[in-house]
Amino acid sequence: MKQLSLPETAFAILGKEKDPLKFQELYAKLAAELEMSDDEKSAHIGQFYTDISLDGRFVCLSDNFWDLRSRHSYDKVHIDMDAAYSVGEEAEQDAEDKKENEEYDAAVQGKVVQSDEEEDAQEETEDAAKRKESEEAAKLVGAAGDGSDY
Repeated sequence: MKQLSLPETAFAILGKEKDPLKFQELYAKLAAELEMSDDEKSAHIGQFYTDISLDGRFVCLSDNFWDLRSRHSYDKVHIDMDAAYSVGEEAEQDAEDKKENEEYDAAVQGKVVQSDEEEDAQEETEDAAKRKESEEAAKLVGAAGDGSDY
């Protein structure tokens, strides 16, 4: 009897199941069906994932659940690639994402990136300098406005 390929075996397993299976559960059932050793399981898991990802008969649902594509409508499993790969949509990024992107870009360009603590310390130093400058200006204005000679 001819042994089925990993994707063919997975197709048969999912065909018998009523519900989608998590990848780990699907692979465990596949390995048991094919009586794979631990070494064989480790050696083939990556290729199996690639195979079912590229095989049009399978569909990956949320949280790495897998099922037969024939059980799902197009609308449920279709990914809008325009939305997935939209570039330059800065307005949709939140402030944290934008900061992370700026830090990454700076690091790639070899620039020194300040940590949040360093940035806060620098802001405090700048604020203190501004307060001191304001206090000195207030003293000068106060000294000039009090009628005394300086």
